[in-house]
Amino acid sequence: MIQAQQNPVPFFTGEYQNAIYERNNRDDTVEVRNCRARIMELESRCHNLEQINADLERRLEKQAQEQLDFDKEFSNCNRSWQEKLNEKNIRIEEWKEKYLSETKLADAAREKLRRTEMELYRILSKKYDIIRESKQGERAVARDRDRISRDLETEAYAMSSFSVREKSVTKSLSDFFCL
Repeated sequence: MIQAQQNPVPFFTGEYQNAIYERNNRDDTVEVRNCRARIMELESRCHNLEQINADLERRLEKQAQEQLDFDKEFSNCNRSWQEKLNEKNIRIEEWKEKYLSETKLADAAREKLRRTEMELYRILSKKYDIIRESKQGERAVARDRDRISRDLETEAYAMSSFSVREKSVTKSLSDFFCL
């Protein structure tokens, strides 16, 4: 800034020119120095901001890359677990099918066993009926034998007067009927 002169000096004198030059020189120099200092300060600030910006960009890129890596790893891990889950679900379905088929086989085996038991019960029932009937038949035969042998004995006493031949016939009949 240029200040007004208090003592005007004629324009043509060198003193006047010298004073203006010196004044301008001093004022301009201060202003230039101030501007240079301001420029240096702003350049320094700009340089610092550029460094900060570069650092922030590096950090941001690093974080973005880490996020991409994490997302990729998460995706791979998720896919891996999904595949394992699908395999387990398939195995569950296979085991369910096996369980159902084994249950059907067990039910069929139980039904067959029940039928076999019923058949065996009927066979044993018939066997014991036959044994009972045979024992009753044997008892009847034994009673008949006893009765026949008593009858034969009574007849033998009654016929003791008969001949020896008749006795041998009686004995033969007793042997025939297993008495």
